[in-house]
Amino acid sequence: MIRQHGGLGYKPVDELHPVGLCETGTAFEQQVQIVHEGRSFQCRRILVKLIRPTRDQEWEIAIYTNLASIDASGILVAELYQEQVITI
Repeated sequence: MIRQHGGLGYKPVDELHPVGLCETGTAFEQQVQIVHEGRSFQCRRILVKLIRPTRDQEWEIAIYTNLASIDASGILVAELYQEQVITI
């Protein structure tokens, strides 16, 4: 899992769709294609619309993952990422 930052672009493969509520907000998911250093791969983009902004006043965070949805739901990915950030 990595968090999306300004310079990392993506191309949507499908539409963003809601997957449910997590501890910090509402989670959405979509398949995307990322091209980096001439290589292309597909992954899931999990977008969390936050209840409260981050310390940088962001109201959304996006996380890329190559975990299959059968192994980790969008909600689980969001919660695992946020748990890791809080404990570091």
